[in-house]
Amino acid sequence: DGRWIQSRERRTENGYIVGIRTDVTELRRAKEAADAASEAKSAFVANMSHEIRTPISAVIGMTQLALDTKLTAEQRDYLNKITSASHSLLRVINDILDFSKIEAGKLELETVSFDLDAVLENLASLVAVSTREKGLQFTLNRAPEVPRYLVGDALRLGQILTNLASNAVKFTKTGEVGVSVEMTGQEAGAVTLRFAVKDTGIGMTREQIGGLFFAFAQADISTTRKYGGTGLGLAISQQLAGMMGGQIQVESRIGEGSFFSFSLRFDRGSEEDVRKPAEDERVATETGAFEISSPTAASPWSGTPPTKTKLSGATVLVAEDIPINQQIVQAMLTRAGVSVTFAENGRDAVAAVRENPFDLVLMDIQMPEMDGYQATREIRKEARFAELPIIAMTAHAMAGDREKCLEAGMNDHIPKPIDRQLLLQKLEAWIGDGEGKTAALPPAPGPESALLPESLPGIDLETALATVGQNRRLLRKVLVEFYEDYRDAGDRMRQALEKQDFEPARRLAHTLNGLAGNLGAAPLSQAAASLETTLKNGEAAEGRLEPFLLALGEVLQGLSLLGPGPEAKQETVQLKEIDFQTVKSLIQELSLQLKEHSFQAATPLPRLCEALGGHLQELYETLESDLAAFKFEQAEETLADISSGVSRIEGGDSDG
Repeated sequence: DGRWIQSRERRTENGYIVGIRTDVTELRRAKEAADAASEAKSAFVANMSHEIRTPISAVIGMTQLALDTKLTAEQRDYLNKITSASHSLLRVINDILDFSKIEAGKLELETVSFDLDAVLENLASLVAVSTREKGLQFTLNRAPEVPRYLVGDALRLGQILTNLASNAVKFTKTGEVGVSVEMTGQEAGAVTLRFAVKDTGIGMTREQIGGLFFAFAQADISTTRKYGGTGLGLAISQQLAGMMGGQIQVESRIGEGSFFSFSLRFDRGSEEDVRKPAEDERVATETGAFEISSPTAASPWSGTPPTKTKLSGATVLVAEDIPINQQIVQAMLTRAGVSVTFAENGRDAVAAVRENPFDLVLMDIQMPEMDGYQATREIRKEARFAELPIIAMTAHAMAGDREKCLEAGMNDHIPKPIDRQLLLQKLEAWIGDGEGKTAALPPAPGPESALLPESLPGIDLETALATVGQNRRLLRKVLVEFYEDYRDAGDRMRQALEKQDFEPARRLAHTLNGLAGNLGAAPLSQAAASLETTLKNGEAAEGRLEPFLLALGEVLQGLSLLGPGPEAKQETVQLKEIDFQTVKSLIQELSLQLKEHSFQAATPLPRLCEALGGHLQELYETLESDLAAFKFEQAEETLADISSGVSRIEGGDSDG
């Protein structure tokens, strides 16, 4: 009758064949029960994630606030280590979440244009600290023929590379860790790229390699004790690579290091697509588990953030039921001049919005009486609140949570643990007037055009200015210093190669690769990277030398026209009161970036200058010059002197 199927047969002792029949209805019920169990498991993991991430958020948030206070060097060291350990714990949780999403078939890949260089730069910033602490050399090479703009999932590609590179650092005691990208094939509109991570670490046996990609597996028990880890990272990476059409391959020998590689096919992207307005962009935070997007057109409430009011003096309603989280958010916002009102549940949040005017609402998701989704829907029912920005503030991190936020009528979202800088950026985007984004340095004499020309050969000034936070005066210093330090780099390279002194030549190419990239000199950066790879592989450099010399000559010729530049007149600076909280926060931010030798440290300089109010001006200008000369260690010392000077002034002493 259609309800029975014969699945197999068996012969009885009497020789009769008996069909073992199964009820289709029973199979359907069993499948539904299995699906329900899977849903329940996913919900359990999501709820457990929320319960675990909430106290971690409090630890990280309170530590951030504590780091803004007056501390001894020992206390600051302890707090920085607490922050590092907390983020390590978050990464473990994120691994478990990703594994659960993959297992449940709920992890989806994005297909958007992205900048491969941005992915690689983020990887370098994450890995550089640990390699420097262990005294390892870290190299990152992208072959010149590899296109910069691709179409795919940048977040998941970065996750695979970070996992592989972090493992390489973990298991390498001496030597180096290297990441490389090369093109192995191309067709109309698409390329195949090979990503490789190589280390000089402890290596593995054939048996260890065989079990490497199983979930919760480690090479062996003793390695687990020594090196730690959940055993999920490589399993997740392999599954992500498979979803993207590739497979991770491993070559390794005990004591000789390991070589991981995988190949993926990407459609070619374009710079125009990558640089679309913010509503089409996707930003991934360090946590990696919750995708933070700028407003998208996915819901009628999202779109381009309106410019409505100045950030300082704005009124914000925070719907949050956990007191410690309230304390953290209040401290972060009040220091930015924002007036904060709290609602302890969704029902109170709806009532507060109806009774008082707010510029923005930060809405927690999981609250008693009425959750954030329902509260947002209630608010959106009233036409007068159609343009009120509502931003989700949540520790939820499962697939589909972002869509739920948008469907409920929210405009944007911020993950927990809350990153203060991201929080302020979101508020600035939605209710700022642009004044809070960057405070300008005291204007240099003469027009802006006197500082920099409209264009420079071989240099993308827009990229270079973005690197230094639009600080034209600092960029001019950087360019002049670069010219003075490297105008003979071509002769130095030729001489080294003529003497077959390849290591100094490789180091020079490596240095120019990084510096040129920061200066927006992409052709020089790519030519230097290609030459470095050739020298590292022991290949003949003639074919790579000429393009390098041509690109270098073009840049140097343009920079030679800059000259010494207009000198700033020494004028008496009208001292203002120091914004101590902002200064301390920026010093902390700068310190971390300087330790990573990141030229992004230049970005907060204008804000630091403004917050200092004219005090310690000589030290500030020294810091600016240190960065212009790429002297990161000296910049750290200068920043420490500024920090000491600020402490003296706060304590009542004169700054001279």
